[in-house]
Amino acid sequence: MSSRRLLDFLIILFAFLIILGVLIRTEDNRGDISVVPLCHEKPKLLVDINSASTELLSLLPGIGEKTAEKIVEYRRKKGRIESLSELERIEGLGKKRLERIAPYVR
Repeated sequence: MSSRRLLDFLIILFAFLIILGVLIRTEDNRGDISVVPLCHEKPKLLVDINSASTELLSLLPGIGEKTAEKIVEYRRKKGRIESLSELERIEGLGKKRLERIAPYVR
């Protein structure tokens, strides 16, 4: 691929990402990649914290597979989660992380 074609491809790719309204960035210097919306609209689809699978929970920002498993296990033992702040009892879930997922859960 010529350098001109590569440059054209990169420009088109960059424009596409802008149109989608997302920015790819590294989180917490761990090398994790997340997609962050550029606009601050409320998400159109909300995750039900009381019925979501591990796979679905792990799609939330800052929630990986292990943390999602901890949420499902907590829910299995305790029952219905009445408030998001209740999840602070789970190791690895602090206020900051819960604030990040709050717009995406109900």
